[in-house]
Amino acid sequence: EQHVAEVRGLLTFEDCPTVLRASGLPSLLSQFGRVFSSARGSARTYQLSTPVEKIDFFLSHNWVIARWKKYLCLVVYFNFVPAMVVTAGILAVLAVLSARGYFPPASPYEQFEGWKDPAWREGFVCQVVVLPIFLFILFFWQDILRHTGYKGLTAFLDKTCIHQEDVSLQQMGIKKLGAFLCSSDSVLVCYSDQYLVKLWTIYEA
Repeated sequence: EQHVAEVRGLLTFEDCPTVLRASGLPSLLSQFGRVFSSARGSARTYQLSTPVEKIDFFLSHNWVIARWKKYLCLVVYFNFVPAMVVTAGILAVLAVLSARGYFPPASPYEQFEGWKDPAWREGFVCQVVVLPIFLFILFFWQDILRHTGYKGLTAFLDKTCIHQEDVSLQQMGIKKLGAFLCSSDSVLVCYSDQYLVKLWTIYEA
């Protein structure tokens, strides 16, 4: 029974419920994923997380991997579908407005060869704005949600959910790593050639 109690203590937060914390996905991806710039945390980064009862996903990654790679991985995974849906919706509205004559049928740059194509002349507004709209939503969707007050999905990130300066809280958080995993609905792996080399991510896997 003693061993069962010890294992239970490692896999649950029954003895310390406030240690179970998670960060909102919008806060992790804000400022182009600034939180991923280095592994060094502080009391300020710890404030990016709040006590929760459940975590939506456990983010497993290597800090040696460049910030921009992890950022691109996450924005494509979480923002690609919203970017497609929003872009398609806006294009549908623009197409209707163009068909009703609210937009000019051609551009002032008609001297270019491409403007002789009737399809291009009639739909140039949609073709010009589609890529900027898609990229804007892809990279800033979580920022839009954050500014509207929507907290979004909750995620475990070691830098924000385990205190990096308070030694006692840090040891408790590391000890409860298995409990963080058990309290997460899913595990999201930012896989790289270093993933199975580092002991920390091997343990998470």
